[in-house]
Amino acid sequence: RFITIVMGLAVFAGTIFLSTLLPSGFLPTNDISRSMLSIELPPGATIEETQQVADRITHAMREQPEVASVYATAGGGGQGGLAMTAGEVRKATIVINLKPRDERTESQKAFESRMSPTLKAIPDIRYTWSQDGQNTQRGFTVILSGSDGAAVEKAALELEKQVRDGVPVLSNVVSSASLDRPEIRIVPKLDEAAELGVSVDTIADTVRIATIGDIAANLAKFSAKDRQIDIRVQLDERARTHLSTFDALKVPTASGVAVPLTTVAEVHFGKGPTALDRYDRARRIAVEADLVGSTPLGVALEQVKALPAARNLPAGVTLKESGDAEIMGEVFSGFAMAIGAGVMLVLAVLILLFHDVLQPITILVSLPLSIGGAFIALLLTGNSVSLPVVIGFLMLMG
Repeated sequence: RFITIVMGLAVFAGTIFLSTLLPSGFLPTNDISRSMLSIELPPGATIEETQQVADRITHAMREQPEVASVYATAGGGGQGGLAMTAGEVRKATIVINLKPRDERTESQKAFESRMSPTLKAIPDIRYTWSQDGQNTQRGFTVILSGSDGAAVEKAALELEKQVRDGVPVLSNVVSSASLDRPEIRIVPKLDEAAELGVSVDTIADTVRIATIGDIAANLAKFSAKDRQIDIRVQLDERARTHLSTFDALKVPTASGVAVPLTTVAEVHFGKGPTALDRYDRARRIAVEADLVGSTPLGVALEQVKALPAARNLPAGVTLKESGDAEIMGEVFSGFAMAIGAGVMLVLAVLILLFHDVLQPITILVSLPLSIGGAFIALLLTGNSVSLPVVIGFLMLMG
């Protein structure tokens, strides 16, 4: 009996030790014969330039023997990752349908890795591969957030640099920090505008109507036989690139006399971000990357959190898990609670059946010993503790 107890304790200690050797991941690598590629051009790029890049990538993909068909859309935004902002003409999505797995020698992940150098050779683009080939969510995502936008952006850029240089299990590392794009800034001269009776709204309406036209409710209508067609009057796009065009715009005053726009506002070129993303009402920037090969998500997360940029964040800036990393933590904690609750319910039933406490506890002590064999099998096969494995643990313990 003493030897049995010692052996049981040894097996239990070995199980705990083996659990520390296994990496954690959310879902194992899957091959669904479809890859999704999101590309992003610099701010200011036109729809024609986006279409040219999309056509170039589409042509390169169609030349690959593993590809069955390619479908591309330009000028739209996705629902995650770099595409969480509104759709823009400088963004495109390309869906590559691969041949069935038994008709090609490369896996989906290997195909994406092989095509990455071809994409890197295209200048002035950022690209991302979808994690599962069905949405724009990437394999690895962490979020830096805080109330100070400048501090968050600085920390995100430093973390991005260190991840790119110091974490070999991640590739194609980018941040979702918006690139500055050129813009024309019109700043009202409040004193001069007040003297002439010109409000800020009047200045804004003048510029808006000249550039994009009036709102639909105020547009003149052309009556056709079966419908009415809006008549929208706006400046030619080529004219918007010259400041002299805006200088000549007439702004109505309170006396009814129109004055040049430069009388009540300053007009000059500037630059600014294309979008500002927020997470829990705080400024947020995501650092995203692709997992190299079959690298478990938990391994990549541990290496990123060990970087100096992640451990020494500025005051007010926090690092949060997102995407699959966030879901993985929630799922694992939920399963741990479910297993604990199940064991306590079984203990309660056994106590009622045996009318004793010691004997049910003796029976349930054998439950942790059943997991040791599963850990050994995972270690021998080189697999990580993922969602299917946790479900297996739950079934193994009954």
